[in-house]
Amino acid sequence: MTAAVYDRPSAGSTPGGTRSLGRRGVAALEFAMMAPVLVLLLMFMYDTANGWITWQRLTQAARSVAQIATLLAVNANGTNTLSYDQAWRASTAAYAAMPEMLSPGAVYGVVMTEVLFTSPAACGGAMCVANVAWSKTLLGSVPRRLCGTLSAVGNTAASSPAVLPQDAFQSAPVLVVDVTYSFRPLFLGSLVSSIPMAWSAYLPVRSGALDRTINYDDPQAQCLPTPKP
Repeated sequence: MTAAVYDRPSAGSTPGGTRSLGRRGVAALEFAMMAPVLVLLLMFMYDTANGWITWQRLTQAARSVAQIATLLAVNANGTNTLSYDQAWRASTAAYAAMPEMLSPGAVYGVVMTEVLFTSPAACGGAMCVANVAWSKTLLGSVPRRLCGTLSAVGNTAASSPAVLPQDAFQSAPVLVVDVTYSFRPLFLGSLVSSIPMAWSAYLPVRSGALDRTINYDDPQAQCLPTPKP
């Protein structure tokens, strides 16, 4: 008696196996389509976070330079004098706050400026007029602030060499430190190129009467005639 031979379909040829292979194929196709989008999203998130950190370091750099400069300018007799060596040493605090500045090819600048205002009597109940007394580029290749009157802008307006926020207007002279930096995203730099960043810190003098100025001993930085407070 001859035994009957039955064909048994393989697991891969069953309807369930075919559906499983189909689902795996669709998943692989979806992943292949979404992978570039996910990679770009991760790159964007990294560059955004890195840019935010750089911006925070930029603001800290401007504040640190201004604080050190106004401190070094204090004299025992109550006057304020800032030598070029003191101003330069204060400006190097930006390197500690922003190590990115030391990278090859980094584009940045640190500018120090003293702003004088009209007499204290003229500031009562009215906006004082701000004038540049002296300005000096200490680091980088960014040009210094031009001599002349600075326009008043809102406190949230972007930093600019020709303006001064309303909160910085007062009867006492103000030392202004402008720090600029060109941020280049690591991954998306070919798409957005460099992003210019700028932040300014405004600090009054630390000693003497409110109308005391910070004398700076660099003739090339002076604005003549020097506005009188």
